[in-house]
Amino acid sequence: MTAYTEKRGITTKREFSECDAIGWSVLDCATIYQCTTTEFSIARGLINQYRQVVNQDGSEYKPSVFRTYSNAIISTYYGTLASIFN
Repeated sequence: MTAYTEKRGITTKREFSECDAIGWSVLDCATIYQCTTTEFSIARGLINQYRQVVNQDGSEYKPSVFRTYSNAIISTYYGTLASIFN
């Protein structure tokens, strides 16, 4: 899924796909994904790029931990992936 939003001349692009699945939620066993968010503008170029843990609908994953496919429990830091994925 790729979504674009624009606010005050800054375009934000959020993208993830089925290939970006990293595990499942510890609360409801729903699949979670690694989402790449890119902020840019024509005037300033690339501003920021970061990764987040998101639910299937693209909303931010709120709990502080999730399970990987190898049953390891990984911590998230305020919705941003821990350094193991960077």
